[in-house]
Amino acid sequence: MKNRPNHTSDVSVIVATRGRSEQLKTLLIYLRLQTLRPRHIVLVGTSAADVAVDTAEFDDDLTVTKVISVSAGSAIQRNKGIEWLVEHQALSPDSFTIFFDDDFRPDVNWVRSCDALFRDNLDIVGITGLVLADGGHGYAVSEDSVEAYLAGTRRRESHWAQGSMRDIATVYGCNMAFRNTVFGACTFDEKLPLYAWQEDRDFSGQAKSFGRIIFAPVCRGVHLGARSGRTSGMRLGYSQISNLIYLSKKGTVSWSTSLKFMIKSVASNTIKSLNRNPNADYVGRLSGNLLAIRDTFIGRCDPGNIVNM
Repeated sequence: MKNRPNHTSDVSVIVATRGRSEQLKTLLIYLRLQTLRPRHIVLVGTSAADVAVDTAEFDDDLTVTKVISVSAGSAIQRNKGIEWLVEHQALSPDSFTIFFDDDFRPDVNWVRSCDALFRDNLDIVGITGLVLADGGHGYAVSEDSVEAYLAGTRRRESHWAQGSMRDIATVYGCNMAFRNTVFGACTFDEKLPLYAWQEDRDFSGQAKSFGRIIFAPVCRGVHLGARSGRTSGMRLGYSQISNLIYLSKKGTVSWSTSLKFMIKSVASNTIKSLNRNPNADYVGRLSGNLLAIRDTFIGRCDPGNIVNM
């Protein structure tokens, strides 16, 4: 990557991280090279080791803050980042906050493109970008291949977050941005523990009452899908059922959408278990699916059950 001229905005970035300090270091490089740089970057870990990164290369006009959450969980840690911004009066009502996974690699114009969309479209409250490759839905993407995807010398992989700009029902959690004005009414649901499966869909369901949520192909990036720091197969499988049932009861996800995704998860996990796919613990996921379905019938299905698995 080459250094490019940039200046700083009122934009904030929150990164919830755990057990991926090396991936986090690389993300900071990509943020430092943005043509429009965020003013505040809040790194939220569960221990000092999670956020053990050197921020000395950042300029004085950009604040990198390390926050420790007493509990692990994507929703909890993201809320902790928002709390820090509120407490330090860093949430400009005219700007927005970006949430990147520590293994997401944004194109150098990601922040600038997002900023232009929010400024030019006051009815938009949420944005998610184009994913050129996604290791979270297949084999992990190597760090070495990122620049080829971003430069277009490597063909993009098939993904739902591609195509033309359009209104969507949900952002994609690895790269999403929301206007700061929604945070007084919208929070990440901490009843979705650990990996917080579908927290992005839930937050989108809350935010859409304030305006449009769009897919923006000008905000391009690559999601590595790093395997470290992820939840177990059984826990994820349980969440694939329990979280959607909970969110449908809550009202942020329709029952039809939940049913579609639950059927898709069970079918996919069954097929991949039979094929002995070595890429992930699909046997564990299927076991988690079936356990959550059983718990639903006996009246004890709850997202929090995965904490004790």
